[in-house]
Amino acid sequence: MHEDKYNTVMYETAIQYLTTILDGDTWAFDKLTKTKMFWEWWKRQWERRENSFSQIHQLYKIDAKDYNEVSEIIHELWLEVHSIESLNIYPNNVVMEATYREMIGEAIGGDERKKGGTA
Repeated sequence: MHEDKYNTVMYETAIQYLTTILDGDTWAFDKLTKTKMFWEWWKRQWERRENSFSQIHQLYKIDAKDYNEVSEIIHELWLEVHSIESLNIYPNNVVMEATYREMIGEAIGGDERKKGGTA
């Protein structure tokens, strides 16, 4: 898979994941997608699934001459591993606390600016 496509799948899966776990909370979605902490956490989770996928399916053992025969199956399995239906992960407290601090700081700072105060 080309790197651009790979990154697009990773990003779109994150967006689908957040849409699902936040259950329509567009404010939290907007704030969470803008936090560095969430994206670092997401990338770590993605890498864990990648490593697990590679080990479980022993991709390193596939001979190059046989790869074309199994590439479509491998791709389908890979998409399944990264589908939101198969994810049973939730951001840990460190991610959520940092995200909430950013969201609350922005909300309070935004309210202060609206009132004519300083942030």
